[in-house]
Amino acid sequence: MEVTTRLTWNDENHLRKLLGNVSLSLLYKSSVHGGSIEDMVERCSRQGCTITMAYIDYNMIVAFMLGNYINLHESSTEPNDSLWFSLQKKNDTTEIE
Repeated sequence: MEVTTRLTWNDENHLRKLLGNVSLSLLYKSSVHGGSIEDMVERCSRQGCTITMAYIDYNMIVAFMLGNYINLHESSTEPNDSLWFSLQKKNDTTEIE
């Protein structure tokens, strides 16, 4: 099964610009790879900067983590800089909240 993003081309482009024209790759999709946190962390650990998105109706909750997800069997006391924000679809446009 091919894994494709739910983001429209415009949404993906908007998100890239917000994050500094970065390259995005879909690593994990819960409907394809499993719905547990353990499945996500196992697939996304040691992949570099990571964006995690959750869809709730017409809103997207976005968490951007500058460091790596650590493996579930490792522990780390180092802080991992991150930020979160929400995006909302209104009349075919995406707005930051």
